Amino acid sequence: LLFATFIKFLGIIANIVRWQVLLRGQGLDFGFGWLTASYFVGRFFGIVMPSTLGLDGWRLYDTIRLSRKPVECTTALAVERVIGLVGLLATILLFMPFADLSGRDLADIVQAMAVPLAAAMIFGLLLLLRPELFSPLIRLIPIAKVRNFVQSSITSATAYSSRRSALLVALLCAVFGQITTMAMYFANAMALQVEGVTMLQVFYAAAVMTLGTFITPTAAGEGVRELVFVEMLGGHVPAAKAFLIGHLGFWIEKLLLSFQGGIFLIWAPKSYQRVTREDLERLKEETARERALPATAT
Repeated sequence: LLFATFIKFLGIIANIVRWQVLLRGQGLDFGFGWLTASYFVGRFFGIVMPSTLGLDGWRLYDTIRLSRKPVECTTALAVERVIGLVGLLATILLFMPFADLSGRDLADIVQAMAVPLAAAMIFGLLLLLRPELFSPLIRLIPIAKVRNFVQSSITSATAYSSRRSALLVALLCAVFGQITTMAMYFANAMALQVEGVTMLQVFYAAAVMTLGTFITPTAAGEGVRELVFVEMLGGHVPAAKAFLIGHLGFWIEKLLLSFQGGIFLIWAPKSYQRVTREDLERLKEETARERALPATAT
């Protein structure tokens, strides 16, 4: 269990590095310590919010609050989500031939969707490498403000097209983060002394579980993770142990590695203050500028 917690913590650090790399691609340079604090606060909110809404929502709010650049912050986060999904699909397709979990309904369904999953991965790669190809589709958006925002986001996303090294680092971080999650669940299986399944089978089941929690609106994935492990591994191990493999992951991810965000939120250290001195100074300058406008016009 200690190993499971430690390996997942390394994956979180990799995700923070990925976020920092993508923000720098938009010309936004935040300190790693500040990003770490913000990331854990987002994880704290994610304990009770569906999918990645709590994590992504807080990070978006936090970066926009400091930078005042909503398009760039949104683009970095959107590109991160696409990279994460591409890394996840690549991992599923990589482990699929070696898992040997045929005969289970869910495993057979996922295997039958190999071609659509590969197509989605290729679509994601095109979106990352050639975002300008999707510009003609923007004209179909009926709302002008939304259309302009999406157009600005695609324009910002093209910044990564000339920075393939940043995309590669971000993709490697995404794959590493996914592998650490898979290793965490295998460590849970070792802690429960589960027999009858191989490491590759547990890794594959964990990858499918991550996809399930990503697309299913549940509170912190609770219920989905346990159901997927029971459906994927239940024919090889007792259903109770398959259930606990997933359920232990909930306590590690959402308690041991998320409660720190509540501490940062309530007792913010100097490296992470919700309202910084620079924010106050900028607010004063903007207020003074607005008050001077009528006098200038007069």
